[in-house]
Amino acid sequence: MSSPSPLSPRLLDGWSRQGGWVFDLDGTLLDIAPRPDAVEVPPSLLSSLSQLSNLSAGRVAIVSGRALADLVHLIPLPSIALVGNHGAERRINGHVNSVSPPSEGLNAIRSQLNQLPTTFPGLVVEDKDWTISVHVRHVAEHRLGACEAAIRDIASRPDLYLRAAKACWEIGPKSGASKGDAVRWLSEHWGTDIRLAIFGDDVTDEDAFHAARPHDLTVIIGSRRPTQAKFSLPSPDTLRRLIKTTVS
Repeated sequence: MSSPSPLSPRLLDGWSRQGGWVFDLDGTLLDIAPRPDAVEVPPSLLSSLSQLSNLSAGRVAIVSGRALADLVHLIPLPSIALVGNHGAERRINGHVNSVSPPSEGLNAIRSQLNQLPTTFPGLVVEDKDWTISVHVRHVAEHRLGACEAAIRDIASRPDLYLRAAKACWEIGPKSGASKGDAVRWLSEHWGTDIRLAIFGDDVTDEDAFHAARPHDLTVIIGSRRPTQAKFSLPSPDTLRRLIKTTVS
């Protein structure tokens, strides 16, 4: 991993008609909200995405850790491919499928996770069936160490992964799908000769960057951490403005 270079808009010249677009949602297209259910989708973004889909023959996708039903609610654009739960749920051209069933391992720890907000006020458990996100953004700082230790202890099963994201812990089956699987699936669906521009912001997007081919474009949003992405943009707002300029 290395430090990415600032993305020049010139690199995307002609991409709207010749390439494909893969976006994470929270922290990439949208600003991070205090709670998952408090996120706001600017109407101008929906308009830009719709125009981008028209220009690119439908080659626009959102690949997110959110549940597919949540994505459908937030992005009510049938022309946009939606991939939820880090690749486990997929909708494209009106067809919906899931690639891996809910995990028995998750079923075994749900009750324990759901009790954590009582012990650690401010903690939010977001159960998405295929995966679970535990948000710790509003846990008191002096309780954060104990809180994260409790999460690690509950999730310490050989069939589950535990990943740190932005003020959040992601838990899911090790045998489940990843954002990398989603990128490879989109490439096959759109045609392997189509170059992809892949945008993400946190560690869960590294699977997508890793799946990129040499001729694809990978862009990290906002973060200064080591990454496999080759290029960077400073913020979701910068990306939204870039998309708007691209479709103008």
